[in-house]
Amino acid sequence: MAVSIIAAATAAWQTVLVKEQLTAGDRNRSFQELVQQAGSICELFYPNKIKAYSYAAQGDGTSIIATAREDIDPSIFQAELAGRIAAESRRLRLAFTVAAIWSTGDQTTKFSRAESSIMELFQYFSSPDLSVSYYRDFFAMRYVKASHTCTNDRGTGLSQSIAGLVNDEESWWLDVDAKPDQVIVAPRANLERMDRAQIRQLAKQQTELLKEYDSYNQM
Repeated sequence: MAVSIIAAATAAWQTVLVKEQLTAGDRNRSFQELVQQAGSICELFYPNKIKAYSYAAQGDGTSIIATAREDIDPSIFQAELAGRIAAESRRLRLAFTVAAIWSTGDQTTKFSRAESSIMELFQYFSSPDLSVSYYRDFFAMRYVKASHTCTNDRGTGLSQSIAGLVNDEESWWLDVDAKPDQVIVAPRANLERMDRAQIRQLAKQQTELLKEYDSYNQM
C-alpha cells in the first residue's frame, strides 16, 4: 500500500515537472518570437529613406522630430510598402497577444503598455490613399516616427526594450506620464524660417490632425 502511494506520488510529481518544462518552453518561445518580430518590422525601414532629422527635446517633456519633405525619398509612397508594414504590424500584434498569455505578475501590465506604445508606431499603414498629397503627409508622419525609432539604432533598441520586459528590467519608456514624440513634415523653406515657438505650434497642429486622421481610420 505504502509503495503504491509513493509510486503514485512520484508519477504525479513527474507529470508536474514535465508540464512546467513544457510551459516554460512555450513561454520562452513566445517571448523570443515577439522580440524577433519587433526586429522584423524594423527591417522594413532599411535602408533609411530619410536624409536628416531635426530632433529637439522640449521643456514640457515632449520631443519634436522635424523633417523636410525634400529629405524624404518618394519611394516610401508605395502601396506595396504600406501593405508590407501593415502585414508585419498584424504579426507583431499577434506576437504580443501570445506573449501576454504567458506573462505573469507585473509583466502582464508591462506587456499591455508596451503593446499600446509600440503598436501606435506601426498601425494605420494599411489603407492610405497615397495618390492624394493630403494623405501622403499623414503617411510620411507615420513613416518618420517609425523610421526614427527603427533606424537610429538599427532596431536593436526596440527589441532590447521588449526583451527587458521579459527579464523584469527597468521599463522607464512605459511611464504612463511620458510624453510621446511629435512629428513635423513640412517644406524645408518653411522649417528654416520658423522659430522655436512656431515649430512647437506646427507640431501641435499636425499632431492633432494626425489623431483625427487615425480616429477616422478606426471607424
